Formats: sequence, C-alpha cells, structure tokens
Amino acid sequence: MHKSLTLILCTFISLLGATASYSETPFAPQHDPIAMGVTKLSPYFSVELSESIFQPRQLKAFYHEKGKKNLIGVTRISEHASRQNGYAISEDGKTLLYFHQNLPSIKEINKPSGLYEYQHNRPGNEENDRIRQMLVANIGYLPAKAPDNTIVFTKMVKKTTTLIVEGTVYILDTEGNVRRVWPP
Repeated sequence: MHKSLTLILCTFISLLGATASYSETPFAPQHDPIAMGVTKLSPYFSVELSESIFQPRQLKAFYHEKGKKNLIGVTRISEHASRQNGYAISEDGKTLLYFHQNLPSIKEINKPSGLYEYQHNRPGNEENDRIRQMLVANIGYLPAKAPDNTIVFTKMVKKTTTLIVEGTVYILDTEGNVRRVWPP
C-alpha cells in the first residue's frame, strides 16, 4: 500500500512539473519553446523531447531516409532551455545542427560528445554527419530570439580531470559562421 501511494504521489508531482509554463521561469524569457513529444522539422529531420520519473529530460535528433527514422544524437536539456539550446535547422531543411552527449542509457550511437552538423546529401564524398565543435555545453542565454538556423553553445575547458564551462557564449549558424556573443 505504501509503495503504490508513493508511486501515485511521484507521478502526480512529475505531471505538475511537466505542465509548468516557460513564462514562469525566473531565468530567461521563452524565445522558442521545445514541445514535448516529436517535432517534424523538415522531410529529413525531426526531434523528440521526452522526460519521465526514471529518465531526465532528453532531446533526441533523428534523420529520416527512405522511410526509416535514424537516431543521430541525444542530449540532456534543461526545462528552461529554448530551441536555440537544442537544435538549428537550415532554411531549406537539409542541414541540422544538434548536440550529442555520450549517455549510458543510449547504446545506439557510438561517437564523441559535441556539437554536430548533419547535412542531407552533402556534396562530394564527405560524411553527411560531422562534428563541428568538441567540448561544448548546450547552455547559454541570448536576450533576444535567435534565427531558426542558429544554435547557442558555450565551450568547455579541461582542468585536470574535470570539464568546466568557459563562460563565453557563441552562436553557430547552418552556413558555418561562428560568432562570440557574450561577453561583448
């Protein structure tokens, strides 16, 4: 009886947390919320935001090819994060910028953590999926909404055996332009 009551209480508290509005956050205004569930970004890409009692909030990135949905990246993401902290899609829908973290629960992907660019039918013999920046975090705040083709990140530095957020905020767009935005 005690265990089932605890489970019901935990489920109720979890649902309350999931329904909290971004406008209630004291940290930042909401620029582009990421909707729970699957969001189709283009014929080639989609993202899925999920969370449960047993699994922290995760954003998964998928590439669609020949009717198959392929998982290409997964990252943990704050409940206060906007789209600009999770992914960016090019205007033509053929390029996706996304974060990937090596998480113990994800066995399907074997690649280093970092900020990636996946381009549908990349010209030449280059790989469609390539890392743009290693040692990054998907944190960073912009006071204004970023264009859909930009992603916000901070670099991390390695101090002995620990990674520490550097504090400088950058944006990267799907055309490959990187710009430091904070500190000014």
